Amino acid sequence: MIKAIIVDDEEKSAELLQLKLAKFCPSIQVVRMFTESSGVIDFVQDQAPDVAFLDIEMPGMDGLNIARQIKNMVEIVFVTAHGQYSIEALRIAVLDYLLKPVHETDLKNCVARLEEKLQQKKDAGEIAVPLAARTELRKINAHFDKIALPTQEGIHFINIKDIIRIESESNYSVFFFEGRKKMVVSKTLKQVEELLEQYNFFRPHRSHLINMDYITTYIRGEGGTITMTDGSEVEVSRTKKKDFLELLGLV
Repeated sequence: MIKAIIVDDEEKSAELLQLKLAKFCPSIQVVRMFTESSGVIDFVQDQAPDVAFLDIEMPGMDGLNIARQIKNMVEIVFVTAHGQYSIEALRIAVLDYLLKPVHETDLKNCVARLEEKLQQKKDAGEIAVPLAARTELRKINAHFDKIALPTQEGIHFINIKDIIRIESESNYSVFFFEGRKKMVVSKTLKQVEELLEQYNFFRPHRSHLINMDYITTYIRGEGGTITMTDGSEVEVSRTKKKDFLELLGLV
């Protein structure tokens, strides 16, 4: 359910809107009605409703001023008998501007836009949170886990936290470790990338896979260049630049 509040100094008008929402927009649950501006801002801050249906001309703090203070916390729909505030409503970037008496079609269209916008926010949140969680998990796991690497001599079990970077060499991959040690492994870089997917590694170029914990500097350019703690420089491809900067939180 979408949680809504109605703010209108005319009680009958607020009740009528509530009835119309109940009849035509069943996804909306009106959790509170206010007939004065007092308490609205505190309620939004404490209870975090999804949308506020605001009248504009009210005694005390009017709907425009309320909207300016809560616009970053809740979606806003102005419901008013006056059309002259539409330009100001655009400046505040409210979701919709409905004129009284509110027509059924206008209300349904408004709620449809609201549902779409809230779903977009939800989808963005569901993507962002797991990404952040995975990044933290990778950092934790990289300090404890080992990986089995096949070489011509046999299978080596390597601490993942010791890997600085990996470089592609035809059907093989060259691992570079702390202490300037290296190892040629009988796996393609794509296969290695899949093995290290849950850890804090990033592929900035088709030929390189790096441990993000060992980056020292990034020099901006067309794609840019990463310097690792062992002094090696790794090119960032143009197609990977945005992903890399997003991973660093720089865009």
